[in-house]
Amino acid sequence: MSESELFEIFRAIESPEEFSRFLEDILTPAERADLGQRAEILRRLLSGATQRKIAEDMAISITTVSRGNRIIEHGTGMIAQIYARLGWPLGR
Repeated sequence: MSESELFEIFRAIESPEEFSRFLEDILTPAERADLGQRAEILRRLLSGATQRKIAEDMAISITTVSRGNRIIEHGTGMIAQIYARLGWPLGR
């Protein structure tokens, strides 16, 4: 399936409940947890939290947090744009 087809699927989702049910259908519980954790790591990094503080607060390895930092530093920048649209504070 192409990215544009996937986009159309996501656009067809009408509520947070539908989104949750959709994710439940297509992802394993571990994949859903990983997705949520990654989004939270990115949010905290973009708000200015240190990698060490995030690792401590979330009880995860610094390596896991470092992966998120690489996404921010070497990615497309879309994560920060989307989070800014949501009005989430960005300290970076």
